Amino acid sequence: MRITAGTCACPLGRRALEDLETLIPAIGLTSVDDVEALYESFYPGDELTARTAAIIQAVLDQGAPKPTAPARPDLG
Repeated sequence: MRITAGTCACPLGRRALEDLETLIPAIGLTSVDDVEALYESFYPGDELTARTAAIIQAVLDQGAPKPTAPARPDLG
């Protein structure tokens, strides 16, 4: 039996990375500690792995701008 693990190069991994690149600045998180606190609020007792923390730090280091909010819809 052979077991292999995916990498960020796979479509699902890349999509998850793109989600992080969008969501982290969109909700105003500015540090790995901020991200970990939010994560722990949903998954108490779980901690980010060193690999995940490094990925998050890389996303933060990119300095992605906070996305602009869409215009409010006119509901008449």
